[in-house]
Amino acid sequence: MSLRKSSQTLLIGANSDIGNQILLESQAGESLPRVFFGRSIPGKAFRDIDIFIEFDALKLAQAEADLNSILNDYDIRCIILSYCSMDYPTPDEAKISNYININSTIALAEIIVKYFHTRFRDTNDHGTIIYVSSSIIGLNPRQKNYKYTAAKLAVDYFFRGLRDQVQISGSKTKIIIIRPGFTHTKLHLEETGPFATTIEKLGRSVRRQLNLNLSTIYAPFLIQLPMFILSLLPSKALNRLDNMNE
Repeated sequence: MSLRKSSQTLLIGANSDIGNQILLESQAGESLPRVFFGRSIPGKAFRDIDIFIEFDALKLAQAEADLNSILNDYDIRCIILSYCSMDYPTPDEAKISNYININSTIALAEIIVKYFHTRFRDTNDHGTIIYVSSSIIGLNPRQKNYKYTAAKLAVDYFFRGLRDQVQISGSKTKIIIIRPGFTHTKLHLEETGPFATTIEKLGRSVRRQLNLNLSTIYAPFLIQLPMFILSLLPSKALNRLDNMNE
């Protein structure tokens, strides 16, 4: 399933390296404006004709209202969710980050599902949600960032359950979960984990797999088996892997 060329795409997480790259790869040459929803200026996928709308995940009521306005004002048929907070050094910052990573993501996703279901209920068309999950971050508790791990894993389970519920309800909405491997981004410039890859290679891998109608995409594709094996490892082994990469 390739992303539609005849409609606009919304990226929630305007400055996400991975979100921007997926947008670039999947809609290369697209002439319609794209809509970026985030807290800072969008990344390299942004063009002069595109639209940027500021988004503060901590002001959830305003974010929900803004998202509803976007969905009403633009022909959005594909939405990429790719944002998170990694600020966990103090208890107060951990509460804020958990709110962003869990509450706001779930709230916005439910608005999107309801909108797509209502809009396409009596048509042969559908909307698509692409959620960028974590790589091995979300597989097991890890000593150095277990709070972030717990938040990402909670949202990952939410999207898996939401996808099942959407199918049972008869909605045509497609929900695709992307699991990136270790990737060189602004946050992880020196990433050295197993099968570490560049943001460009990750984008190309996602583009190819979107055409295969997969509901879960591992990027790069070969990371799927190593990630499954890592998910079976005890926490001590993952902590040792963390220490080796420092």
